[in-house]
Amino acid sequence: MNLFLLPLILINLSNVDVENAILTNLNTVYTLKDSEYICDFSRLNIPKDLQFDSVVVDGYGKDTPSGITVVRLAYYRDNERIYANASSIRIAIIKKVLVASRNIKIGEKLDSTNAYFENRDISSMDDNPIISFEFCDHKVASRFITKGSILNNSLLTRPSDIKSGERVEIIFSKGLMDIRTNGIAKENGAIGNRIRVMNEDSRKIISAVVLDSITVAVKNGDSR
Repeated sequence: MNLFLLPLILINLSNVDVENAILTNLNTVYTLKDSEYICDFSRLNIPKDLQFDSVVVDGYGKDTPSGITVVRLAYYRDNERIYANASSIRIAIIKKVLVASRNIKIGEKLDSTNAYFENRDISSMDDNPIISFEFCDHKVASRFITKGSILNNSLLTRPSDIKSGERVEIIFSKGLMDIRTNGIAKENGAIGNRIRVMNEDSRKIISAVVLDSITVAVKNGDSR
C-alpha cells in the first residue's frame, strides 16, 4: 500500500490542519479536471490532546474516493509514528453541469430554454454529466426529465428518423446484388440504429439498420 506523506511542519496540528492535509492529498493523488473536492469532515475523528507534527494518508476505503468514504490516517511526531486510526468523511465532487430548468418531455430538444449550468455534486452519478450544450446538438430527451435533474448521457438520444408504422424501403444485400422491397417499421429508429421491420411481401418481421428516413438495410444473415 502506498503511503502519501504530507510534510507538515506545524506543532500540535489542529483539526483544520488535518482537513487541509486530506484535501491536499485528494487533489494531488486523485487530480480532477474542471471539478473540485468539497469534504464534510464532521465525522473526522482526531484524538484530543494528541501532539503530532505531520500526518500520513494511508489510503481510502474506495479505489476512487467519493461519497461517504473511510480515510486512514497515521500521525507522526519527530518522524516517529505515534498513532493511527480511520474515520468516515463525505467527499463531494463539484462540477459545473447542465441542469433541467423545467420538466422536459420525451423527444424534446435540450437548449437554453429548458436547461442551465449549475455547480452540482456529481460524486454519486453513474453516468457522465453533460457539460456543454454542444453535446445536445441533434439529440432529444430519451425519457421524461424532471425539473432540477442533472442531465447525463443516458437521458439523451438522437431523434427518430423512422417512426413505428411508417412505410420503408428494405434493401437486402446478397454479395454484390441488392434486392429492394417494401416494408413497415415496427419501432422507432435513428440513422445507424437496428430496428424491427415487417417485410410486406413475406409478412415476416426482420431486423434492419436505418440508413435514412425511408430506407433500411438487411445484410445476408441479419434477418430473423
